Amino acid sequence: MREKIYIIDSFRKGNEHEVVNGMLINMYKSMYKKVILRTVKSHYEKINKYIKFDRDINYRCILNIREINYKLATLLQYIIGVFYDIYYYIKAKEILFLTINPFSLFFIKFLNILLKKKVIFVCHGELDSLRKEGLNYFSIYYRFILILFRFIFNIKINMNIYYIILGESIKNNLLQLNPYYKKLNLIVIDHPYDYSETFFKGIKRENKSKNNTIKLGIVGVATKEKNSDKIFELADMFQQEIKDKKLEFTIVGKIKFNIEKYNKHNVKMPGLGKDLIEREEYERIVNELDYILFFYDKDSYKLIASGSFFDAIKMGKPIISIKNDFFNYYFSKYGDMGYLCDNINDMINVINNLLLKNIKTDVFKNNIKRAKNDLSYNNIFINLKNQMEKL
Repeated sequence: MREKIYIIDSFRKGNEHEVVNGMLINMYKSMYKKVILRTVKSHYEKINKYIKFDRDINYRCILNIREINYKLATLLQYIIGVFYDIYYYIKAKEILFLTINPFSLFFIKFLNILLKKKVIFVCHGELDSLRKEGLNYFSIYYRFILILFRFIFNIKINMNIYYIILGESIKNNLLQLNPYYKKLNLIVIDHPYDYSETFFKGIKRENKSKNNTIKLGIVGVATKEKNSDKIFELADMFQQEIKDKKLEFTIVGKIKFNIEKYNKHNVKMPGLGKDLIEREEYERIVNELDYILFFYDKDSYKLIASGSFFDAIKMGKPIISIKNDFFNYYFSKYGDMGYLCDNINDMINVINNLLLKNIKTDVFKNNIKRAKNDLSYNNIFINLKNQMEKL
């Protein structure tokens, strides 16, 4: 067992990345005698429920100004984070950054030429900025940070610096982008996720038995970049079926786009106006769904893992999705877990077949169960531990 590691996230607040961060902290805590953890307070309050306190963690909170709701807060948090990141980098022999701050990455790359510390960064959505098309899936305001990240990431200095990539399909797409990326020190694991019993396991769907309504929904944060607005287009195609209570459409999660121009009567939105939906309520609503919808572009999620996909796996919900590399990978590995469609018209045809009762979900649910077992915490931990032992 290794002696000590610092684990830092100077940016995330609240429930952002709460599951993956909590799971990773728990895994590294099992590999080290001592863990020194630094996050903002609101994030720690969310992730600590995933951490098994069989050994003490040395925790202190980091200043967080992102709770203040103004546009410059995000940029200022990155700048404040540099001071925290560099300070703890200097103190540590081994350090894990749960979020990549591009400003910090710049300094650490050069400092590590001399100091040769073991530095590990967890890669998330920022990787998609390495593709020119990838920037289109982020807000204009955030693109400045991503362009900066792309420039710094491509600086060819990687002395003792390692990157955790959350998925084999993501690694494969990354290596195809640039010959330089083949020289990176990559640790590849599946996206860690909490597959423990849901808060509402075993609760029967009362309205299902009463009116046989087929419930479809998108889960997670709803954004234009994810094409979440397409659910309104889809619901408009089935207005009569919604009126007859044969179908129901729901957005389960925070809504981060203007919905005023859409027909809001056809889609339920329990997260409308909320900063977040607490995990208990979130799982209760997802538990009511029959299928989870994904409208991501076919060229999206080449370098990003979808947390909402793992929500579907955990809750045992079949998927209806536009095809992309991420979904194709897991469907090819575990078998069909629902339907992969070429476009919205294909999705409409699938839903029409659902209405005609021409669909059996047993095969889907068996494959989902197999994926859930294979993607378990223990399996991912063993894979991570084996790779860490080689560093």
